[in-house]
Amino acid sequence: MSVTAEATRAIKKELKVLYPELKFSVSMRDYSVVNVILKEGDIDFKQYKTKEGEIYYTDDKRDYFNVNDCHIDSHWKGLARKIFKDILQIIYKHCGRHYDRNAGDMGADYAGWNYFIRVSVGSWCEPYVKKG
Repeated sequence: MSVTAEATRAIKKELKVLYPELKFSVSMRDYSVVNVILKEGDIDFKQYKTKEGEIYYTDDKRDYFNVNDCHIDSHWKGLARKIFKDILQIIYKHCGRHYDRNAGDMGADYAGWNYFIRVSVGSWCEPYVKKG
């Protein structure tokens, strides 16, 4: 499976049903990247950082940040962790797993990547808007 326009539409549709209080942007780039941006909602994501997340996400003055999809469990807790993990599961459902350790030569990890995931809360040019 890979990243397609149909897959990104299906991801956005499912996210809207699962989290109607949040506004998402879902797009693809070069058929190899899934971008999910949380644009606005009633959740203050900064309050859900773990101790390790506090170290990793040090600039609290920004209203945007990228979520490291490999460290959701160690950087996030509570509702934020649930939302970010749900986003990943929905992406996997529509695009397949993005990394297959058993694909190709074990010495060449790059051969196992099918596509990349970029999850962020807000963006540099359009920060996350907290409602309410």
